[in-house]
Amino acid sequence: MPVRKVDSARVRHSKLANRDMERLEGSASFQELLASIEASGGNEQPIRVRPVKDASEHDYEVVYGHRRLFACQLLKLPVKVLVEDGSDREVFEAMTRENLARQDLSAWELGVHFQRGLDAKWYSSQNRMAQALGISQSQVSRAIAVAALPAEVLQAFGDPRLIQYEWGAWLREELDKDREGVLGKARELAARQPALPASEVLAILCASRSAKKVKDPDLVLEVKGRVVGHVRLSGRG
Repeated sequence: MPVRKVDSARVRHSKLANRDMERLEGSASFQELLASIEASGGNEQPIRVRPVKDASEHDYEVVYGHRRLFACQLLKLPVKVLVEDGSDREVFEAMTRENLARQDLSAWELGVHFQRGLDAKWYSSQNRMAQALGISQSQVSRAIAVAALPAEVLQAFGDPRLIQYEWGAWLREELDKDREGVLGKARELAARQPALPASEVLAILCASRSAKKVKDPDLVLEVKGRVVGHVRLSGRG
């Protein structure tokens, strides 16, 4: 498909977006992407869009590339796009594959995204969805388990993107044992200022689990919006 430059203000974000757009601008990785796009005078890697006809203020809608579009909009720069039409389900699958290839979406973001696809009745089961996306059914179910955690538990972490895949199962076990007790702790943690690190929140909510299994989440290293590595803090000086 030929690459075009269009007015970024004429491109809208998709209702199917699998990123937490509310927290996007404050992230360090997005600020790095913003600086990179500003330095190069635009996005070097085009985003994919589809035409829209239901909104006079927009000509296109994002299929994938929400961060690049948002950066161009903030900088008031045109955005490079590839234009291809598609149904909502086709957009959902293209967006998912592109982000899974980048491996920079959190378990919670993916879980919310996967559940949206199931709620839309595009797939009869998690297994059918996994087959269509070319991923394991385990990845789908584990991500959805994180997204399905009670709001009180998600709020206890401050940013639900910090919750790792395996934590969803651990927290679900604790909720099954003592739901009201866990929710009570979660409410206290959510109100705490300053907030505790994610690993400490998990240790409090999962008091019956060995502390040795509770680890801080990886720090994700990104260059121009692409993950290039992970760093895990060992706790040693």
